[in-house]
Amino acid sequence: MTGINSAKRLRPLAGAIALFLASLAIAGTGMAAPDRTPRNEALGAAADIQAAIASLQDSANLTASAAAPYKAAAARALNALVSPGNADYDSAAGRNGDGVGALARLQWLLQRADSKPWKAGIQSAWVNTMVAKGRLEKARTADGLDEFQSASSSALEALLVAAGSDSLAGSLGGLRGAIATTELGVPAQA
Repeated sequence: MTGINSAKRLRPLAGAIALFLASLAIAGTGMAAPDRTPRNEALGAAADIQAAIASLQDSANLTASAAAPYKAAAARALNALVSPGNADYDSAAGRNGDGVGALARLQWLLQRADSKPWKAGIQSAWVNTMVAKGRLEKARTADGLDEFQSASSSALEALLVAAGSDSLAGSLGGLRGAIATTELGVPAQA
């Protein structure tokens, strides 16, 4: 029991060390970190949300009777939403997405939104991603398959709303709407 508790206490430290080593690797190779622009952050958040959706869809194809594979799928989906340094990040479940996390990207965008036309779509995506995060936390700790399915279905629904539709603008369009209908969808070279 103490080995498990020790491992849980070391998870945040392991995540911080991994981030530090990754930054050293980038610095040591002369590679620059990707530019943090609103467009890049929006596209990254969309990719992370899609990775979480894919993890949940993969769990629908499981045929195991044990809870572990289902809980691992929920943890992988959650890992796409939160950063490795976050307390909810489960390094044992594996990295999903790009390792930054959709919520960190959406928060970065909200801090720069001011009166931008994409603000409502980003706010909608952030709120629904937070809802999905809560549902995934519940799915990850579910006592039975019924509870897992209920929580993961609710998380999937929230993620689909967060992803949004590229044919809608504002809060109804979510992240895809913000990218498709504002300057977030225009490459810097255009």
